[in-house]
Amino acid sequence: MALSIVVMVLLLQLLPPANGQDPPQCNFIPKQPCPPTPMGLGHIVLVHGAGQGQWYWYKVKPMLEAAGYFVSMVQLGPSVTMAVDSIENVNFTTYSQPLFDLMESLDHKILLVGHSAGGFNITVVMEKYPEKIDAGVFIAAYMPDTEHNMAYVFDQGGGSIQQIG
Repeated sequence: MALSIVVMVLLLQLLPPANGQDPPQCNFIPKQPCPPTPMGLGHIVLVHGAGQGQWYWYKVKPMLEAAGYFVSMVQLGPSVTMAVDSIENVNFTTYSQPLFDLMESLDHKILLVGHSAGGFNITVVMEKYPEKIDAGVFIAAYMPDTEHNMAYVFDQGGGSIQQIG
């Protein structure tokens, strides 16, 4: 009985309003709180790769925290928690915006860690915010050199820059 009531309530939520207008769209864009100045060993920011999310680091984060680090994980967009008008509005800058927002809020240096395509994101951040970076760590990640642009590096890996931006 209770299950049927829950199902009925959920179905009613999906019905359009009686006035015929679409319901207002929810905006789930999370705001990054300004991380505190870390105590202990320092602040590590973990950046996931393509097709992943901040959940990718769920086993790593508690181990780093137990060792004495303050750890932040960034959810690059779009994801199920971030609203976008259409896929046409997604480019490298909008995809990386949560990481840029986090960097803007920092008042201390961090250790930046990127995995896979997250290497592109941390490369741009290291270039854009050098005064806030202690070091960058590339874990099985794309690592552009100083001679070529990101599209060249990505194309060498068998993909296309169009896939991420």
